Amino acid sequence: MNFAVTASTYLALNGAVIVGYIASTLVSRLIKVRAKDELSLAYLVLRGLLFVTMVMPCLPQTSAFEPIVKVWSAPSPRSFDRIHSGSRGTIELPRVASSLDAGSTISASALAFVLLISIGCGLFVRDLIRLRRIVKGSHRIRHLGGVRILVHDRIAIPFSFAFFKWAYVIIPTRMIAVRSNYQIALHHEIQH
Repeated sequence: MNFAVTASTYLALNGAVIVGYIASTLVSRLIKVRAKDELSLAYLVLRGLLFVTMVMPCLPQTSAFEPIVKVWSAPSPRSFDRIHSGSRGTIELPRVASSLDAGSTISASALAFVLLISIGCGLFVRDLIRLRRIVKGSHRIRHLGGVRILVHDRIAIPFSFAFFKWAYVIIPTRMIAVRSNYQIALHHEIQH
């Protein structure tokens, strides 16, 4: 498999993942599906991507990275003259009309890569700011080794995360009222 086939397959699969993600997000927001149904929808999209991955090599393809110039070749220099005898010492390469050349394809790919990385970094920073606000608005109730256990009034479900040397477990305030629920949530999040 050459670079053109590999790169084209990679782009096609990433395109399928993006289309699947957008479709599942739109369906879940438009229909207001439950969490269980949303998970089933995600599994359906993953099965579809697996099917596309298995079927894609069998489909006829045009490569986005196909080279513009095809190189003439022969088993040896002597047989080259015999095979391509009508060229009179020169090789005329046909002009191929192509909407994509190597420079624009690489530039577009690099631009898309930088754009996706920038979006990912922006989302990461946004999530860090949200986590910081939650931690600042929480009350510490315990400290177990490197794990800080906090309660917060406005979160609905317990969660945990680690940041460098500290790990945090944040539990909704309403869960403290029932000791068994608090202990189950605390043990579960500490296991993470």
